[in-house]
Amino acid sequence: MKIGVILYHKDLSKYSKAWVDKCITSLEMQTYQDFSVFELCYDDFPVKVSEYIERLPLFTLHMYEHRPLLNHVHAQNYLLDTLFKVLDFDYVFNVNLDDFYDRRRIEYQLSMIERGYDLVASNFQHVEEGPNGYDVFGYSFPAANYSVGEELLRGHNVVGHSSVCYSKKFWLTFGNYSDSIPIEDLLLWQKAVKDGAIIGIYPEVLMYYRRHPQQICK
Repeated sequence: MKIGVILYHKDLSKYSKAWVDKCITSLEMQTYQDFSVFELCYDDFPVKVSEYIERLPLFTLHMYEHRPLLNHVHAQNYLLDTLFKVLDFDYVFNVNLDDFYDRRRIEYQLSMIERGYDLVASNFQHVEEGPNGYDVFGYSFPAANYSVGEELLRGHNVVGHSSVCYSKKFWLTFGNYSDSIPIEDLLLWQKAVKDGAIIGIYPEVLMYYRRHPQQICK
């Protein structure tokens, strides 16, 4: 089983170094460690996460590529096409560098996606940086209250994008994202559900969604 984790970024300076370091630490601490990390810088100027946080992550970086691209949609499509269509990975975990994750994220989402789901997200909790640099935790999304497919078709995006685990079946059948920021993910989920995809949300909080002014989606 081949499992990939994707990191993609443009203008890392809009993120606090502490945020990025916390995200990377949450990957280093995963209970399931048999994954390959792929990093794409799609900015005009090359930079690596390890250079930005000024330390070498504990995990092995299997690919770093600098490829200037128009936006994050192009970056996502490029990485997912590469991992699934060229490198033949089975599952890919999306990661946003301003968010961070429960140490059981990969383990728990794999257990769910291996039960037959095409795409699995997780419950999530909002977090903001407090005045002293400490995280302040806020609203926790009540995932168990929703029928995922029905909510998506109503236009209610209950899928936390940076918590997503894609299966190869999902991407080869329903990908790519359309260039329709900021709803490119909702449009893909809706298209997939209409065509029979099974999308699930792991009920525990496995992703901490950081709120800050530089976000596209609020």
